[in-house]
Amino acid sequence: MKTSSYSPQYDLLRAWMRQKREESGLSLRAVATILGRHHSVIGKLEQDRRKIEILEFVAYCQAIGADPHEGLDLIISCPNR
Repeated sequence: MKTSSYSPQYDLLRAWMRQKREESGLSLRAVATILGRHHSVIGKLEQDRRKIEILEFVAYCQAIGADPHEGLDLIISCPNR
């Protein structure tokens, strides 16, 4: 199975990530500081300009206080797999 970082599943996941970050009250810069990354890296994750690596996704979720299982469930249930 060939996947693309521009697939409907990634679009859903990115939207979920941004929503959860905003609900947590954290800015891109705040998340970047927590993760020890440059804020542009975090922005690229949310804006489909960088592929989301699984360990990076889990760390992002931990930084914003989101359950990574919820994000994974979202893409698993996506009908366009």
